[in-house]
Amino acid sequence: MDLFSDFDTLLKLYSEKLSNKEVEATLRDDLLSKLDRFPGVYIIRYGKETIYIGSSGKVNGNLNSGKSSVKNRLTSSYTPYTIRNDTFKYSPYGRIDGTNRPEGYNHEIALKNLMFSVFDLTQKNDQVIAPSALEHVLIQSYINQYKKLPIANQKI
Repeated sequence: MDLFSDFDTLLKLYSEKLSNKEVEATLRDDLLSKLDRFPGVYIIRYGKETIYIGSSGKVNGNLNSGKSSVKNRLTSSYTPYTIRNDTFKYSPYGRIDGTNRPEGYNHEIALKNLMFSVFDLTQKNDQVIAPSALEHVLIQSYINQYKKLPIANQKI
């Protein structure tokens, strides 16, 4: 994992080397139906703009993944974004009222306008990749290229 590469280069590299898929949905339930339960990393894009990079899942002492999954993380969270019905809601770089309520978000995008790139990091053979490690390398590469965080990521 190269901490000095740009985002586009690393995204292309990992897309070729890791199990991944692109998912589009118009409704939250539609998104849920298109995802299996696995640990991994996900990138949310609005057109060509990456607006969020996240991960779910831990690697424990036995190098096994826990029960967390991208499917659960994408749709059960209130921070730093929430997905409700047909809408992705967020506040650039943080909620406006400091709460975990949907009213705390001041921007929204129709779910149908988003693309979800999902990397399945389920352990295969001897390959173990910690989702948070890949997430942080991708965010660092985004910072390298764009000199900022993706707009819905609050901090790293």
